[in-house]
Amino acid sequence: MGKNLYKISLILIVITLLPLIFFLSRREVPNQKLKIPKHKRQTVENFVLKSSGKNRWTLTANRATFTNQNQVNLTKPILKINLKQPVTIKAERASYFRNRSLINLEKVTLMGKNFYASSPEGIYYLDKKVFKTDSYCKITFNKVNEIEGKGCLLNIEKEEITIFNNVKTTIKEVKNEVLNSRSNLPPNNG
Repeated sequence: MGKNLYKISLILIVITLLPLIFFLSRREVPNQKLKIPKHKRQTVENFVLKSSGKNRWTLTANRATFTNQNQVNLTKPILKINLKQPVTIKAERASYFRNRSLINLEKVTLMGKNFYASSPEGIYYLDKKVFKTDSYCKITFNKVNEIEGKGCLLNIEKEEITIFNNVKTTIKEVKNEVLNSRSNLPPNNG
C-alpha cells in the first residue's frame, strides 16, 4: 500500500505541475533588441530657440538641420536681440554652435533703430553681443551717413563700430547743412 500511495502522490504532483509548465512554455519570448541606426541629421521646420537669463534673444528659421548635438544649420534665420534698442540680424544661411555660443552667418544684415549694416558673411558672438567679419561691410546710420570697408566689428550692446581696412565714409547730413548755409550767404559781388 505504501508503494501505491507513493505512485498516486507522484501522479498528483505531476498533474498539478502540468498547467504551470504549460503556462510557462506558452509565455511570449521578448523580442530581441533590434539595432536601429540613429539618424545623424534631424530637420525641423519653423525652428524657434529662445534664450533665458540675462542675455535674452530669440533665434528663428524656416528650417533647421541638427548635424550633431552642438551644431544646427539654419535656412533664412532671424536673430532678435533684446536690448534697450532691439537689434535684428537676418541671413540667408547660418550655423548655430551651441557649445561655442556663436552663429556663423552668410549674406547677413543687421538692423537697429538707427543703423542698417550688411556683409557677405560674419560671426555673431551671443555672449559678447558682438558681430565680426573679415569681409566687406557697409553700415548706414540714420538712413543718410554711410561707412564701408573691409573687416568690421560691431559691439551691439555698446553701440560701437570699428572698420579695419579700406574705410570709406559718406556724411550726407553735413553736405546738406553746408549747402543750406551757403544759400544764406550774401552774394559774392566781387
